[in-house]
Amino acid sequence: MKNRKKVNVIIEQMGKNFGWKSPKNNQQLALQMLKDFLTAYKNVKPDKHLEFNRNYLAYIRNLFLIRNALHEGDYGTACHELETLAYYHGLYQVRIYVNLKKLLEEYYV
Repeated sequence: MKNRKKVNVIIEQMGKNFGWKSPKNNQQLALQMLKDFLTAYKNVKPDKHLEFNRNYLAYIRNLFLIRNALHEGDYGTACHELETLAYYHGLYQVRIYVNLKKLLEEYYV
């Protein structure tokens, strides 16, 4: 449970530092936060129950935006989109957990 708390604290910091109105000049901090997030996220177990609703696949849009931001090297936007994903869809559903972890490892954040 403390690993989830650590992940939630990092997400909260991302929200404070990299909102949609934030300047994009602190990419090093954003990259470090993404690395810290991935380290903590790997140690969290996903939920065992499945939440199925009409927005079941809506999280893919956020993953796509995170992927584009990482590809462009815009780590502040990636942090913002990750925080948006956490807010609207949660991070611990198996479908999100597996895909997000794979995406971040692919770009070796």
